[in-house]
Amino acid sequence: MNKDQQEGLRKASQIAAKTLKTALDNTKIGMSLDDVDEIVHESILSMGAYPSAIDYMHFPKSVCTSVNEVVAHGIPNDYVLKDGDYLNIDVVCYFDGHHGDNSGMVMLGNVHPDIQKLSQVTRESMYAAIEIVKPGATFDQIGKTIEEYADKYGYAVNAEFGGHGIAHHMHMPPMVYHNKTRSSSKQVMKPGMAFTIEPILMMKKNFNYVQWRDNWTISTNGVPSCQWEHIILVTEEGHEILTIREGETNPLDAKRAAGQL
Repeated sequence: MNKDQQEGLRKASQIAAKTLKTALDNTKIGMSLDDVDEIVHESILSMGAYPSAIDYMHFPKSVCTSVNEVVAHGIPNDYVLKDGDYLNIDVVCYFDGHHGDNSGMVMLGNVHPDIQKLSQVTRESMYAAIEIVKPGATFDQIGKTIEEYADKYGYAVNAEFGGHGIAHHMHMPPMVYHNKTRSSSKQVMKPGMAFTIEPILMMKKNFNYVQWRDNWTISTNGVPSCQWEHIILVTEEGHEILTIREGETNPLDAKRAAGQL
């Protein structure tokens, strides 16, 4: 991408980031998933953008809401959130020719400590992968970094869902694998490339998928999962997180300061 295209993607990404922060901050016990959809929809429109999810391959709502055993692509419905639920909110918006894309977890009330730990480690693994992004690095290092980080805690990396290039299309090359695989690209990162890093970590290494009749929602038979996502731009000096949210910090910095890394 040239500088003008990078600036267009930066603007779309910040709308997505602001919308996700609004959703994360305002999703509460007693709300329905449809209520979360409305929050996201109104936030995106208020900034002059469009919810990319609507009618994408016939997806019916403005956001993906994946709650509890749903691992990905949950469609908002009338399910009412209760104490102990955990929820991934995945926001994609379109603004001035570019798509912004990011997701994060909401912990509602007394979420089991094991789930909270899974979410924490998932976010840390994403940041560990972000830190290796720079000109000259290869894309296979992303999956290697995430899987090695997850292994330390006994978690599995979901290999069915990966990151992707993003700009004027929502999904573009390269495919970004979050696990070690022979299919991982040895393609070299170059300034101007932009892509998502969005690992899903599973509590257990053995699980089965169930595709719901809506043709979108995918669950894993009660095996907990968590996901976090950012868009990364490769710069001349290293990288820039385009979807950074206000007040967000790298969780690995705190662990380093505490001597835990």
